[in-house]
Amino acid sequence: MRRQIASLAAAAALLAACASSGPVDAPVARNLTWFSYVGGDDIRAACAPGAGERYRLVYNGVYGEQVRSYDVAALPSREGALMEARVRGPAEIAGIRITAPLLPWTPTLSRRWLKQFELEALVGALETSGVFEPAPSGLMLRSGAFYWVIAACRGGAFHLNAFLHPSPRFDRLRFLPMLSRLDPSGIAFNPPRALDRPPPTPGQCMNRRYVRDECLFPPFLLTLGDGRLVGGGVF
Repeated sequence: MRRQIASLAAAAALLAACASSGPVDAPVARNLTWFSYVGGDDIRAACAPGAGERYRLVYNGVYGEQVRSYDVAALPSREGALMEARVRGPAEIAGIRITAPLLPWTPTLSRRWLKQFELEALVGALETSGVFEPAPSGLMLRSGAFYWVIAACRGGAFHLNAFLHPSPRFDRLRFLPMLSRLDPSGIAFNPPRALDRPPPTPGQCMNRRYVRDECLFPPFLLTLGDGRLVGGGVF
């Protein structure tokens, strides 16, 4: 069964370049649009002078361990914003049920209304963290690592940036305390740590003698360049 699940997940990963129209909770559809969602393609498409402010913060806490995303959409007339938080932890295969076979891969969704001063404080923390500064071209983000990707439409301009751990840029992030206070999920972060072994390659995951939980989520790579994210398998 493990091998069948890995094969299905691998097929989904290959199709993950499909365009995203926004947050998706259904596991299969979420996989199909994941790269586009993380890269904020839907935010980019709608971003123009006069468009409402939107912010998307995605935390990859080793893809097979924890993924968190925060979608923040400002309300008109400076009345605050709606925050949607989605958190997915490790899939418990033993918990699969016939009535809900994909439940282990479904993120926990929670919402919170932000007051205007809370939104302004969060955006100010993002600015202090360098989110709206030019992004490093060619930055490679492996699914088995810890990183943040942030997409935003602010003042009619689209921004996309990423911060990989460990790095001085990651250490500079100052929005985490504010985000933690606003987070409606109540689920603890999987904190960054030094990784004691590299993530498996697709070839290793296809080897029946090589069994690791990470192979339930075939490794992939996101590369930042020219203001866009490009995704693919890690070979």
